[in-house]
Amino acid sequence: MSQSENRHDTISLLIEGMTCASCVARVEKGIKAVPGVTDATVNLATERATVRGTASAEAVIAAIEKTGYEARPVETAGQGEDDSEEKKEPSASG
Repeated sequence: MSQSENRHDTISLLIEGMTCASCVARVEKGIKAVPGVTDATVNLATERATVRGTASAEAVIAAIEKTGYEARPVETAGQGEDDSEEKKEPSASG
């Protein structure tokens, strides 16, 4: 039973709008204020955040948006949304 209490998930998020180290610090501070977050790392170059803990992705995204940036979960299976839009255009030629 103590295993579920010690369970920590890792959330990967894409963050848009960061331009400098101050942006990174602001986002990290916002993420770390979320209850359940045990660690957060934000990378300016890749525009990604890695968050560990028991907090939900929705709570972390809301905290990031409060700091003035947009965030969304990283799609690990590929960019399905972008690909589906591109596929619609060629199939419409007929």
